[in-house]
Amino acid sequence: MTYTEPCLTSETPPIMPQTRQINAAVLSEKAVKHYRNAARLHEMGDAEQAMMHANIARRHTVAALMACDADSDL
Repeated sequence: MTYTEPCLTSETPPIMPQTRQINAAVLSEKAVKHYRNAARLHEMGDAEQAMMHANIARRHTVAALMACDADSDL
């Protein structure tokens, strides 16, 4: 009995625009959640935790924008 490896292609299937838009929406919702938590923590006086949530929110915001960046050709 011989073992043969499956043929792997180096090309990845294109990501559909709908998928990119859904990913951007999900990431945007996460950003909103963290921005709200940051505002709440600032009101409570916990600036350190607030800044942590704000930084997480910024990363989600950038990721959401990058998710749709490939749509610029549409």
